[in-house]
Amino acid sequence: MATILQKSRLLQGLVAGDSAKTGPFYVGIGLTDRCNLRCVGCPYHSAIAGVSQWRGTDGCDIDVDVFKHLCEELRSMGTKALLLYGSGEPLLHNQIVEMVAFAKKLGFHITLITNGSLIDHTTAKALVETGLDVLRVSLWAGTLDQYRQNYPGSHPKNFQRVLDGLRFVSQLKVERETLFPQLVLYHVINRYNCRELDTMVDRASDTGCDGLFFWPMYDADGTLSDIVLSKDEYNETQRKLMSMRRQLDSLSLAHNVGQVVQRFNIANELGGTTPCYIAWFHVRVRADGSVQPCGRCDPTIDFGNLHNNTFREIWNGPAIQEFRRMAYSGEGMSSLSEHCDCKTCCYIGDILRVHRMFKWFRPFSACWRKVKGAFG
Repeated sequence: MATILQKSRLLQGLVAGDSAKTGPFYVGIGLTDRCNLRCVGCPYHSAIAGVSQWRGTDGCDIDVDVFKHLCEELRSMGTKALLLYGSGEPLLHNQIVEMVAFAKKLGFHITLITNGSLIDHTTAKALVETGLDVLRVSLWAGTLDQYRQNYPGSHPKNFQRVLDGLRFVSQLKVERETLFPQLVLYHVINRYNCRELDTMVDRASDTGCDGLFFWPMYDADGTLSDIVLSKDEYNETQRKLMSMRRQLDSLSLAHNVGQVVQRFNIANELGGTTPCYIAWFHVRVRADGSVQPCGRCDPTIDFGNLHNNTFREIWNGPAIQEFRRMAYSGEGMSSLSEHCDCKTCCYIGDILRVHRMFKWFRPFSACWRKVKGAFG
C-alpha cells in the first residue's frame, strides 16, 4: 500500500542514518489483552505454552481517546493501513465498532483480526456498516474434534458460533451488494489439524469466505514441541497444500499457498545477520499504549508509551533509533535475535523486500554513517 514517494523516503532515511523520513506504512494496534479463549499455541493465554515473557496484562483495554489521537497522528504522517488485533480478542472491547468507524472515516484500510466466536448477527451488521475492509477470522480447526484439541477448555458450541458468524457476515454482504469486508479464514497448522487441511476448504466455501490463508504454528521456547510440525510433517503439509491449490483457485478463494510453501526457505535467509528493517515501516502498539517493533520481538524492547509521548516523538525517538542502529548491523542483529523470535516473523516477506532493494545502497549508507560519526 506504500506509495512510490513513501518508498523513496524510506530509502532516504535508511541511507542517511537512523531517523525515518516517512511515517510507518502500516501499524498494528492491540485493542485489548483480555481473551475469551485459550488457544493451545497462543503465546499470551495458552495454558500449555510456556512463553511467559510474552504474556499480556489481563484486563487492559486501549483507551479510546489514545486510539483516536494515534489515528489522527498516523494519518498526518501518511500511514495508509491499520491492523486491529491484540494480545486478546478485540471484539471484547466494548467500543470496537466506534473505533473501527472512526478509523475508516479518516481513510485507513482496516483489517480486523478476531477468533470469530463473538460475531453474532448484531455484531456482524455493525462491522459491515463501518466499512471495514478485511475481517480475518482465526480458526485452528476444521472439525469439532480438532476444535476440542486446539481450544482446550472452550465450549464445543464455539466452533459452530464461529461458522455462524462467518455466514452472518457473508449473507449481509450479499443483501447489501457489497464486497466488504473481505472475509478471510486464517488457519494455523499444527499436528492436531495438518492431516485434514481439506476440511478448511469446505469451511471457507460453505461460509462464503473470500479467502483461506495458512501459517505453521510456532514454538518460541520449545514447550510446544509435541504440537508443532516436525520436518517430515511440514514437508507432507507442503505437498498437501500444493495439491489443494487448484481446488482453491477453482473456488475463487484467495490464498497464500505459495508463500507458505516457501516459508522455511525465506526464514532461513534471516540467519541472525540479515538486517531487520521492521522499525522503518511498521510498529506495534500494545493495549497499554506501549510501542514495540512487532509481536515476535523481545517484549522488553519498548520505544515509548502513548500515554507519555506523541507517536511522532516516539517514531524518531532515541529508543527506536537505537533499535534501528542495532538491527542495521550483523552484530547487532545477532544480539537482538537471541531474544526475538525472528524465524517465525510475520513480516519476514516485507523485511526481505526492503533488504533486496536497499542492499544496493548499503555501501553508500555505510560511508555516510562513518562520515557522520566522525563529525559527530
